[in-house]
Amino acid sequence: MEIRYYVGNPVLPQWILLPPPPLPTETEESPFVYTFSDSGLVTRKHNNGAILGYKVVRKNSRARPWSFEIFSSDTGKWSVTQVTCPGPHGGFLLNTSNPVSFNGKLHWLDLSRRVIVHDFFSHDKQARAISLPDNLKCLPAFTIKNTPCGKMICTTSQGYFVLIDVGFIKEVNSYNVRVWRLKSDSWSWDHALEINMASVGLGPSCVPMAIDIEVIYLWDLQSKCFVACNLRTLAKSYGARKVGTPVNSNPFETRETVYKEDDFRSEHLSFLSHFVPSLQVLPTTLRKPKMIYI
Repeated sequence: MEIRYYVGNPVLPQWILLPPPPLPTETEESPFVYTFSDSGLVTRKHNNGAILGYKVVRKNSRARPWSFEIFSSDTGKWSVTQVTCPGPHGGFLLNTSNPVSFNGKLHWLDLSRRVIVHDFFSHDKQARAISLPDNLKCLPAFTIKNTPCGKMICTTSQGYFVLIDVGFIKEVNSYNVRVWRLKSDSWSWDHALEINMASVGLGPSCVPMAIDIEVIYLWDLQSKCFVACNLRTLAKSYGARKVGTPVNSNPFETRETVYKEDDFRSEHLSFLSHFVPSLQVLPTTLRKPKMIYI
């Protein structure tokens, strides 16, 4: 099967077809298995926000040290580079194909509950491993049934890489959302925000997805729609109910409607997510939001 990669601007729209990645060689573990998998896109920006260059990154999940196949907009070619990762086993990622891209770096979560970071515009051949905040290291890596509790979501906000974790409050049948911000100058965590969701009028059926300044975005498990909540004014906006995908696992039973957004609640392991939902309507009391395209 031929693999094609396009890099595009969805606003204009303009799309560029990249040269195909090189085929695996006979010296690899198996000439019939393509071991490089999609990882992400990193960009280099000017101070004014203009894109100066980009790289498409593919990771060989079997290789130790880590092996990356990279397409560079500067050279117009694919190349392979190897990177070592701290730790006795070199890091085992929960998901190689869903890192968070920020400031030319890709961020992954590994099984030892660290954030693995590598700068693809540097000449460094070693990835950096950042331990989670102390309050999170002992948390179990599973969710509480039918709630977002136990989830750990990573994204970007206000020029920072941020981590969002969700903890259950049994006494009020609600949960807290804590936001941790990574300070790139010291590679340490800053506890930026803590929200009791009951105090803003949101119940345990709402799964946090992303946060941007004073607006938190959630997925409503019951109404099957996105929600935006202004944490300062408590104004809320509900998007239109999404149309799910009908699934008929048993021909003798009623067809079940599946929503991919529900997976953010049902995953058993903590995971990375770089996601800002597109809402049809935002609260009129909010300032005009910056548009983010993914």
